[in-house]
Amino acid sequence: MDASNQRTGCGSDGGLFSLRACSASSSSVLGNIPPRSVSVKTRVAWFLAETTLTLAFSRRRRRSSSAPTVSLAATSDDDEPTREDAKSYEHAGGDGFPDDIECQLVMTLPENATVCGYAVDVDGQLVEAVVVSKEKARTTFEVEMREKRGAAIAEQTTANIFTLRIYPFHKDTDRIVQVVFTQQLTTPLGRLSEEIAYTLPLCTVSKLHTFDFKASIVTPTPFISPPRTVLATASGLLAPTGVQVSPNEFECEYEMHNTAPPHTISIYVPMAMQHSNASEEVTSESCTEHLPRALTEAGESSTDDSDKVFFAFQAHFDVEGMVPQKSVSSVVILWDTSLSRAQCDTSKELAVIKSLSILSKTFIDIVLFSGSIISEFRTKCSDTTAILAYIQSKSVYNGGSNLLCACARANAAPPNSICLLFTDGMHNWIENEDYQGFTFSVPIFTLTASLQADFSYMKRVSARSGGLFFNLNNSCDPMSLILQPVTFYTGCTDAAGLPLSDTFPATPTPLSDVFKLAGRIPSPMEDMQLLLHFKTPKTGVVMTQTILVPRKPSFLTQGTVSRYWAQQHTEELTTFGDYEQNQAKILHLGRRYRFVTPETSLIVLEHLDQAISNYLLSLILTFNKYLKHHIEPPDSLPSVKREYLIQIAKQRVGFHLTSWE
Repeated sequence: MDASNQRTGCGSDGGLFSLRACSASSSSVLGNIPPRSVSVKTRVAWFLAETTLTLAFSRRRRRSSSAPTVSLAATSDDDEPTREDAKSYEHAGGDGFPDDIECQLVMTLPENATVCGYAVDVDGQLVEAVVVSKEKARTTFEVEMREKRGAAIAEQTTANIFTLRIYPFHKDTDRIVQVVFTQQLTTPLGRLSEEIAYTLPLCTVSKLHTFDFKASIVTPTPFISPPRTVLATASGLLAPTGVQVSPNEFECEYEMHNTAPPHTISIYVPMAMQHSNASEEVTSESCTEHLPRALTEAGESSTDDSDKVFFAFQAHFDVEGMVPQKSVSSVVILWDTSLSRAQCDTSKELAVIKSLSILSKTFIDIVLFSGSIISEFRTKCSDTTAILAYIQSKSVYNGGSNLLCACARANAAPPNSICLLFTDGMHNWIENEDYQGFTFSVPIFTLTASLQADFSYMKRVSARSGGLFFNLNNSCDPMSLILQPVTFYTGCTDAAGLPLSDTFPATPTPLSDVFKLAGRIPSPMEDMQLLLHFKTPKTGVVMTQTILVPRKPSFLTQGTVSRYWAQQHTEELTTFGDYEQNQAKILHLGRRYRFVTPETSLIVLEHLDQAISNYLLSLILTFNKYLKHHIEPPDSLPSVKREYLIQIAKQRVGFHLTSWE
């Protein structure tokens, strides 16, 4: 996939959120169905963001007032279609696809993002998906498709790539798809910025009938200045104005008709990121008014979290004051030439290598590898021209990656070396358990500029070796951290020094410029102070940072912080330890807190009997489908869910009576 298509929601050639039409019998790709209208609703709450995308598609042969719309405001279909509109609608109806097709939507989400909501239209209304195990979702979908029944699932394909599957999409019909995903925000390209940035990259396509965007931004403290919204279009930048609803709440809307949508949506929130100096201890007697604060959320009253409080914390730590390494004996560059990186834009990666020129007299080894070590080249860091020329001329991208082989080569470097591993972590020969008996003798810093990368795998390699992971789409100067001794977060305690068990990260974690923490603690009677502990093994320096967990819940909607905690817990389970032993825990977290994980997916069932027009009969058919597969219906079908629970209870009572007899 080329750089232009490394975007959220892009198909291979269909543009913005195009459905990939597939044969129901052979799964072969037939082409793409572009959207007719797109709605984007975003809620940004400090460093947590939730985005709802509603996409309308049509396979009708010509413009029709019954075609779906997802505009926030009513629009008219009486306008005369333009030449591009006519071409689009001709494609929608005259696509040449069979009547009975499966459609897929492949989405590449940002790092640390996950799908937490999915809905499709059933009998004229959006029906929410429910969380089930990934295996059950896939099996149920395949069964329904073979029986020519309707179903839709959302699953994590790999790393940050999610696939939505819908069956069927008949000719001369419309479909509406809605997907919700959450992500964690940081400052844009560098830790010195005083803005938190939300960015939604989109692909440029031909005209949409309607595109609308609405953003709601809330912060724990008043805005320093109003947030900025920027829509990047083919003709330039648009900066829609918004309304400051309150000192810490801002709203913005924008709508476009019969035109190409923006290719990027950006929101910049100029609030103070919480800055901390980890080299200075903050005692419990310090004024709590000036302590960094966490976001809090009370546990749901009807669950086992009813007596718990969830908290989420993010801060920028000033690490420049740490004593840098006096000398670097050598540098090793491990450059992945596997096939998955063939179309990757490596300009940001090459820029990092170019910055090594500050180590002018230090020798550098350039190692090209895929399934094995391919070639090596040695020179001095000051000779950047030769270094870049060697990488660009000798790299032939093919095959898979053997990262364990690359790590073994790094171990051959002399003491006080630094090793930079440029990879996407994809299609790796080596599984997690193969690293169990491997000893790292050199810290490995993993770096990538790819939007489609196995971030968890790269974090695992860097953390186990004592290095750091850098997503170069979020970091502009990794060398300032690479050339300093690595500082580790070692744990969290209460003010009395007692360790807290339900906080993540739970294992010693290298500290980069942005530190994130999530926890679940018993409901405090008053504001609670927590101590974060850090250590720099190279210098022996031990540091402590005090943060405040307010007793009163924050301004967020229910489920935001608790789901963030569950995501951090899931990342810990997938990054460290034995994955097979953690599978059951990952499945429980996904089902309990309702989001897609490597072990859970979202599913919607629908009868799709077009001869049924009676609403009650339609509900009965839908109920029978959920009961058949033993899947609890969503809250958006209250009568179906109520009847399902009654039937399940009757079955259980009947089973117990039979057993007693």
